[in-house]
Amino acid sequence: MPSDNPTEQLCDQVAAEFLVPEALLRMHWTNAADIRRLATKFKVSRVVIARRALDLGLISRPAFFQLYDTYMAEFAAKKHGQEPGFHFYYTARKRVSPTFAAYVTWP
Repeated sequence: MPSDNPTEQLCDQVAAEFLVPEALLRMHWTNAADIRRLATKFKVSRVVIARRALDLGLISRPAFFQLYDTYMAEFAAKKHGQEPGFHFYYTARKRVSPTFAAYVTWP
């Protein structure tokens, strides 16, 4: 749900423009079938592209929610199929050297 706070609204607009600039999205957009390709191009999720397209009037609200529901169903199915025990924070120590982690951790 959108915020009523003008500062938060501005921050959301700036973040949206930073992640998916309007001019670039319009340049590469042909239709809603492009969402998967554009998500890869902009390195964001399909939901981010769909939301940006909704905000720019490129897709309708029902089309956005259809895409959103499909994405969430795929995400849930993928998560359900994962083996238990693998967690980002539990495996981070294997991906980051202790020396590097010592410099970037909070005091």
